[in-house]
Amino acid sequence: MILNQPNWIDQLTTSLNELCNKYSVHFRNVLPKDLPDSPGVFLITMIEDHYEIPYWIEWTDSIKKRIQGSLLMGGFTEKSFKKELIEKKICKDLGETKQFIRERCTLRWIRLKDPVLRNALAYYGRAVLMPRCGL
Repeated sequence: MILNQPNWIDQLTTSLNELCNKYSVHFRNVLPKDLPDSPGVFLITMIEDHYEIPYWIEWTDSIKKRIQGSLLMGGFTEKSFKKELIEKKICKDLGETKQFIRERCTLRWIRLKDPVLRNALAYYGRAVLMPRCGL
């Protein structure tokens, strides 16, 4: 028999529901000052015909630094949302990825201090939401 922490699935389900029910912000409206400099998990979705399609879910030690450094500015790292957009032929180059994110994507996040819960929630969210990138 495999044992896990008590209520672990309940914690993950509750946290994922909280994340998915947060108000989403269009990337074109995201300002660095609006982002919390705290650890958590964020979800990027794409708007299509009034629906939100999950594209990326990730944990981070600083929501502000990750969103500002990796998505609002700069190039792409070895494992990044922008790189996956190009690899999956959703976008053709870095310029198009930035435009795609700004014009078509939304962002939501929750703050989570516990690093184990952050990591587990990111993987659980990928399994449940099946985002187009990051699998």
